[in-house]
Amino acid sequence: MKSVEVRGAPALYFDAGQGAKDGQPNIIFIHGSGCDHSVWGYQSRYFAFHGWNLYAVDLPAHGVGARISGGEPLTSIEAMARAFALGGDVEEEFRKEKLEAEGVKSKDDDG
Repeated sequence: MKSVEVRGAPALYFDAGQGAKDGQPNIIFIHGSGCDHSVWGYQSRYFAFHGWNLYAVDLPAHGVGARISGGEPLTSIEAMARAFALGGDVEEEFRKEKLEAEGVKSKDDDG
């Protein structure tokens, strides 16, 4: 699984091995309390292989085995929405990760 930093802690996400592609819409799956990204298994694979950039995230303090997202658990639906709001930290981190994977430095990077 890949990760991005969200509010100072690593957040794991699943992309079905497809990675983000230019020109495709993004879709983010967010699980409920006590679950992880795997609850979206069938949906994740469908969208990842049908023209969407997929991000099935593990919320803070959730995950499987040793692969657990860092940070404190989110305590409300509102907190979950804020953590993954469009235009927020997560979208920016996914953008930076995509650029890095392509070997392009973000204008925000030093150097």
